[in-house]
Amino acid sequence: HSQRADPNLINHSNHLRIMSANVNVRNDQYAPTIQAVREQNPDVVLFIEVNSTWIKKLDQAFKSLFPYHFKAGGLAVWSRFPLTHSRSDALKSNTTSLITTVTKEQRSLQLIGIH
Repeated sequence: HSQRADPNLINHSNHLRIMSANVNVRNDQYAPTIQAVREQNPDVVLFIEVNSTWIKKLDQAFKSLFPYHFKAGGLAVWSRFPLTHSRSDALKSNTTSLITTVTKEQRSLQLIGIH
């Protein structure tokens, strides 16, 4: 029997909670993904296999929760904290990467998403 920590009770002062979700580009069930993000309450969310419709739905759902976002190919990130040096690199002809720096309280973390 395992217990999950209530994300609203965790002391976030020294932590950065990152969530990633491969939404499957053919999936048009947006609400379960949006609800899962709200329940987990991350600081940063990386979405994989997003298209323009997913981007629109996620932006509508999260623009007040996550004021910073960046999209590269089929990858997109939303964040509570500033994103800088955001870019996309083509590692191989069929591989997309999203690279950005997340800054929280003068501490930075480089986030790299690859698909």
